[in-house]
Amino acid sequence: MSEVVDDLPRPVLPQETDPIRRNIVDAIRRMLAGTPSRVEPGNRSVGALATEAGVTRNDLYRAHADLRDLFERLKKEHDTPNPREAALIAKNWKVREERDALQSRYDAAREERAQWKLAAEALARAVQVEQVKRANVEEQVRIANLREQRLLDQIEQLKQENQRLQEANATVTHLRPRGNR
Repeated sequence: MSEVVDDLPRPVLPQETDPIRRNIVDAIRRMLAGTPSRVEPGNRSVGALATEAGVTRNDLYRAHADLRDLFERLKKEHDTPNPREAALIAKNWKVREERDALQSRYDAAREERAQWKLAAEALARAVQVEQVKRANVEEQVRIANLREQRLLDQIEQLKQENQRLQEANATVTHLRPRGNR
């Protein structure tokens, strides 16, 4: 890290004895070199400088306006990001695009899952309705079978009664005197 920071021309940055001003100058050096330690590389705003230096934005605008102005001037001079910073920025954008694509796929999968869940619930309700209908039909068939069995039993009883009556009639006919026939 120090190799990249040391590549900047030191005469441009003042030598500060105050620890706060020294922190701001060091933060300027790191940010322009593309190696900030507290902010995202490529973020060269005054707010990012304040964060990197560990001071407030108000400190940069009021107490250290000269260093803020120096940062703005140097930023314009070094506006083109160094290759490392450019690579990090490009990689960051690529990762964001991949994340967004994955998020879209995830959202689509959740939506599809919700639709399948609704379809499954509707199908389950339809199956329940059909099961109730089937149970009703089976009950009706059972009742019809019982009625049919009762009717068949009645028919059998009537046949037996008819046969008994025919036998009794034959016996009575057989016992009658022949002349009365």
